[in-house]
Amino acid sequence: MERYVRALEDADIDAVVSMLAEDATWSMPPFPAWYQGHEAISRFLAAGPFTARWRHLPTEANGQPAVACYAWDEATGAYVAQVMDVLSLDGEQITAVTAFIDPSLFPRFNLPTQLLDSSEQMR
Repeated sequence: MERYVRALEDADIDAVVSMLAEDATWSMPPFPAWYQGHEAISRFLAAGPFTARWRHLPTEANGQPAVACYAWDEATGAYVAQVMDVLSLDGEQITAVTAFIDPSLFPRFNLPTQLLDSSEQMR
C-alpha cells in the first residue's frame, strides 16, 4: 500500500503500472468507461487523475485494501474527498482498481472529508 500511495502522489505512471497485472482493469462505477492493460491505464492516468494534486489515506473496504483519494481544491485550500479506490489483488499484483467516485463514502469509513496541505499544518 505504501508503494501504491507514493506512486499515486508522485504521479509516477511507471511505478503504478509496475504493480499492475498485465491485464489489470481500472473502472469507475457508475461511469461506463473502464481501462484494461498497462497501455490503456497509463494513458488514462496521464490524461485524467495525474493532472491533479492528490493525497491518499490507506484503508480497507469489504476486506480488500483500499485508498481514500483527496484532490487539491484551491477554493478551500485543502485536499477534498473525491474517490475511494478498492484494489483487487492476486498475490502482490493489482488485478483491478475500482474507483468509487463518491465523497459521501468517506464518513462511512471514519475518514475525514478534507485534509489540510502539509505546509498549512506546519504553521
